[in-house]
Amino acid sequence: MLLLLLSYLAVSSLSQAKSATNTGSSTSTTSTVSTLSSSSASPTEGQQVSLAYLVHLDSIESENASLITTGYEGNATMKWEGFTQGLGGTYSGWKNISLTYYTLKSFLTSLVVGNLTDTVVNDSSNAPAVKGTFAIDYQLNHTTFPCANSGYYDGEISANTTYDYSDGQWLISNEVWNFLSFNIPSCYG
Repeated sequence: MLLLLLSYLAVSSLSQAKSATNTGSSTSTTSTVSTLSSSSASPTEGQQVSLAYLVHLDSIESENASLITTGYEGNATMKWEGFTQGLGGTYSGWKNISLTYYTLKSFLTSLVVGNLTDTVVNDSSNAPAVKGTFAIDYQLNHTTFPCANSGYYDGEISANTTYDYSDGQWLISNEVWNFLSFNIPSCYG
């Protein structure tokens, strides 16, 4: 994903979106890949928001909670629901959002994010939002989960991420993750 992001930043404009298929050992995913052209106009608002979303997913993959929270407004709200394995709730402001990512990091030793689908739309207040689904593959921390094997586990998240333009950049104002799956072994029962 970082290579895609760097390629995007190397050229100042986008042309059209194409689809590619990536097949892993246990899952098949479809990613939206943007091709670049140096002769087209400046990126549209939707393309800028889509890039901000890719940067967000890349920062999540970095597992650096401080880096992740730089993509949020100071008063942003993040809600995790569905199969969250105890991480569900509504978190407001950088401090609480950062704490949630630190907690997630304590569960994991490795995290890979795959962008399955994303579409930029306008939410009910006409703010740009990215609706999409992405996959996560991760290894569990054996201190937290002593029964976990050394292989990767997987999950899938349906996300709705709303952006505001603030101080010259697109920042997340509201984000809802519905964990469709988040597989963790039951060590104690």
